[in-house]
Amino acid sequence: QSSTGKIKKLKSACPLFRKINLKVVWTPNFLHYYWANQVQYLIKWIHPNPVHSSWIELEQIECSNIKLSDLPFISTAIRCHTCFKNPLISSTLTAWWKTLEITNSQMEPCMYAPIWHNLDFQINKSTLYFSIREQKGITHLHHLFQDNMS
Repeated sequence: QSSTGKIKKLKSACPLFRKINLKVVWTPNFLHYYWANQVQYLIKWIHPNPVHSSWIELEQIECSNIKLSDLPFISTAIRCHTCFKNPLISSTLTAWWKTLEITNSQMEPCMYAPIWHNLDFQINKSTLYFSIREQKGITHLHHLFQDNMS
């Protein structure tokens, strides 16, 4: 099949395809750009800047007892939490999960996952919380391991 035949076939298959100087040009995957844009909020959640503190405080209120900075390290079970009704939180986390999927990465279980109020760790359908442990600095899975080893 000639290259002209291939180009015609491609043109009919993809409306965003066009020919410039007889070279094939594909437009970028705009969904991936959107996800990349959404994922940028994770950095602001994990390393907050005083400039962004007002909107981060609003998002934190939606999360109640779960820290905003812990959300990326909790599994998709977070969809059951009320914070997921917030459009910024839900779109950011969804983009994060899609990014992990595209890159064949996994977050579960993650050493940075919070222990307390984490939907992944439940007893009798209730999340765990022991204030004494939290006061001693045991807040994330990596705090339960010595030298990152069991």
